[in-house]
Amino acid sequence: MSGTNAAIKAATKVLDQHDLLFNVHHRKAGDKPGCSLCMDVVEDPYLTMSFCNHACCVGCFEPQLNYRILPLSCSTCGKLIHTNNIIGATNGDTISFLVERAVFEYIPTHQNTCMICRKPGCNQILPTFTGILEGKLIPVSKVNALHKN
Repeated sequence: MSGTNAAIKAATKVLDQHDLLFNVHHRKAGDKPGCSLCMDVVEDPYLTMSFCNHACCVGCFEPQLNYRILPLSCSTCGKLIHTNNIIGATNGDTISFLVERAVFEYIPTHQNTCMICRKPGCNQILPTFTGILEGKLIPVSKVNALHKN
């Protein structure tokens, strides 16, 4: 961050209020933290959460991704889990699954801005109109253009 001391202090305060600051904690070399899920000493490989510095075994963390409510948060303190932590602890298939899940959870709660194409077998995400017909219609020409192939 750069700027005046007052601006940096104000920005830091806002980031801290939303739990978006990275916490730096130092451990002695060789000290392993306790897993916040199995409550044992973490097994390698393990994950340290960027925002809160809590740790968990990757083997304990991965199954959590299938049923945890999005956005993902630390099971110990509730702070959000940074995307880089998830990427570092999982494979590409898991990331694809989480992105798809996030999109399909987002759309029903934001029908005034987007919707899934209703053509069977098509999962295109389409923007909706704004104004009087907000969230109700999509131009037929736009839908047809998507299905020309």
